[in-house]
Amino acid sequence: MWRRAFTRPLMRSLNVACRWNSTSFKKLKIVFGSQTGTAEAFANDFEFDARQADIDAEVVDALDMDVDKLASSDTIYALIMACYGEGEPTDNAKKFYTELMAESSTAKSLKDCQFGVFGLGNSQCFRDRFNVIGKRVDQRLENMGGKRVVALGLGNAAENISAAFTTWKVGFLEELKKLKASSTGGDSKPVQSLVAKSVPVEFRSSQGVPLALSIRQQTLVPADRPIIVAKVSNIQQLFDRTDELSSAVCLSMTLKGSRPLNPACEGVTSDAFTKNLQAGDHVGVFAPNSAHVVERFAVAAGISLNELDKPADMLGTTNTLRQVLTWQLQLTSIVASTSIKILHQWATEASMIITANHLKTFIDDYENLVRKKGFDITTILEMIPTGPRFPIIPLAALLKTLPPNAPRLYSFIHNPVTHRKTASLLCRLLRYREVRMSSNRIVDGLCSSYLNERLKEGDDIPIFFRQSNFHLPSDPSIPVIMIAGGSGIAPFLSFLEERRRLATIHGEEKLGPAVLYFGCRNPEEYMFRRELVDFLAEYSGSVLSRLIISFSAHNYDHPSFSNEEIIPGLRNIPDVVVDDAESLVPLLLNNGQIFVCGGAGNYGRAVRNTVNQLALKAKLASEVTPGDQAGVRFLVAEKRYFEDLAD
Repeated sequence: MWRRAFTRPLMRSLNVACRWNSTSFKKLKIVFGSQTGTAEAFANDFEFDARQADIDAEVVDALDMDVDKLASSDTIYALIMACYGEGEPTDNAKKFYTELMAESSTAKSLKDCQFGVFGLGNSQCFRDRFNVIGKRVDQRLENMGGKRVVALGLGNAAENISAAFTTWKVGFLEELKKLKASSTGGDSKPVQSLVAKSVPVEFRSSQGVPLALSIRQQTLVPADRPIIVAKVSNIQQLFDRTDELSSAVCLSMTLKGSRPLNPACEGVTSDAFTKNLQAGDHVGVFAPNSAHVVERFAVAAGISLNELDKPADMLGTTNTLRQVLTWQLQLTSIVASTSIKILHQWATEASMIITANHLKTFIDDYENLVRKKGFDITTILEMIPTGPRFPIIPLAALLKTLPPNAPRLYSFIHNPVTHRKTASLLCRLLRYREVRMSSNRIVDGLCSSYLNERLKEGDDIPIFFRQSNFHLPSDPSIPVIMIAGGSGIAPFLSFLEERRRLATIHGEEKLGPAVLYFGCRNPEEYMFRRELVDFLAEYSGSVLSRLIISFSAHNYDHPSFSNEEIIPGLRNIPDVVVDDAESLVPLLLNNGQIFVCGGAGNYGRAVRNTVNQLALKAKLASEVTPGDQAGVRFLVAEKRYFEDLAD
């Protein structure tokens, strides 16, 4: 379905191409708005291929862009824009996006602007928010007089996003080559070696702090929220039964005595860090690669372990190479195609014919031979011979292609309005056994393994705070329906703490009903049971009116606590919610709001379908076309449906 949807606008690029200026251009600027590093990796890949085609190309962080720069007549812009949260721009693209969309920008003319936009999104989230940033930027540039070089490309993280980008990039490059040929009479300069000319990545450690985060990483956080170094005060295991593949912790950090990484923020108190935060907002965590991951990479790259602890002079930094590899780069994510292209060019120039041919097969069938197999950069390097008889791998050029080690976001467990001196989060271990004929290795989630296994009480941890749109209604009398899957229970604990605070201030009679549906696999993973049951008893049930629990992999036959409702049988929480429609429809008819937290995949889709059925039963909307999700669309438009889903 998605491939057809993408192919149609791409085919229209044949017609679009004749609309853009046929004058010469001097430079291609590739602007990226990225939160996890994917858009930046795509930008680097585009730059590599453009230079191979003898096109002067430069990668630009959206943080360094303003609208006036787009008016240049001798520059073509490729904008690679990721979508974040509930259809928001990424933190590094917020300034540029806000300026572009501002009413004051309507008077600006971009008639000389030539552009192409590729959006990154995830169709597993609510589809009306899918790729909205890329779509809006593309339309806005056209409305301001800009001319498309190629049609809008839409990447889908739930599908083959790399193939979608490659198709868009190839179409863009073809148009640039035509323009270059027509303006130069077909002459072309010899292709220069990107490996030999590659500019090293510039890394800088934060002054006076042993955590070596790069300047690039610091652009991945909100501009008004400094990265701070907090101290871990408590780590609590939440599962009654754990093993090597199953763990979840409540991690608490004290903000007293915490210090900002940016020296310009020295002297700022912890109260300023948590200013204006609400229940439902996020804690961001920067997690380091493990020593095993770093040393495995070093061995594969032919680096002596002794060299890891020496200053990385080739990168223009006083940080050691170990610090750079530990804190600043993603080593465990799927390797970017640009990294393989760098290695292929190096092997070709070094006359390593067998290695070059092997790497070329990875480039030609990247989707099946690399992405689907989950190969990281170290796995690729382990296939390349190293030793005295072989040339040194171009490490500076290679590291330039690796995405920054991006932060992970977790919901506050405790209400930041009442807990201003501490920050707490819930993290479940992500670990699975990768079963293939050639491998049976254990794969860890970088941040989840760090928080569950490598971090100790008393350790320093780099964090920041981020505001979200996942907040309780401003009117406490409005009914609240909360639907949680697994670790998605986290924000609802802070919601209930906030409702307790509101009951104390306004009186319990001012609070509307609040219902919580919580689904997990078995009783051992029923987290915060005592706290949830206590909420039921507070203020005569005004804080939490009903608590409905279901287990998807365990037929529960033990006594319940207090007034909690444990559903018998193997039931998924979306099915339980549908069956409870009779009690939920009146809440919806009374302007109730729905909040959903959990995974973005099967869980997110199932809950969305459930909510749609509830809205239709309440006659809030009518679905003319099957699958149109008119009920959800109505609730979203009315700002009564909110998702906080993890990819």
